[in-house]
Amino acid sequence: MLSRLLYRCMPADRLLIAVVSSRSSLRILIANERKDRLERIAEIVTSLGHEVISRELEVTEVAAATEREHPDLAFVGLGISGLHALDMIS
Repeated sequence: MLSRLLYRCMPADRLLIAVVSSRSSLRILIANERKDRLERIAEIVTSLGHEVISRELEVTEVAAATEREHPDLAFVGLGISGLHALDMIS
């Protein structure tokens, strides 16, 4: 629940730095419907020394990628409908 609150309250760049830099080398899944944002977040994550294990453009692919990859952390862009995206993840 806290991570959802942080995501909604902080700009993506600041959240990434706050969460990702607090631990060494995480395996991270990134999902966003906008390819430009997906790539920007991936750049930040890798520049902080973490591994991007999956990049998803479709929220419908997040559950399968999570089950397959077992990420330490997932950044999922919620788009227009946050409730729909959260339902797809769970």
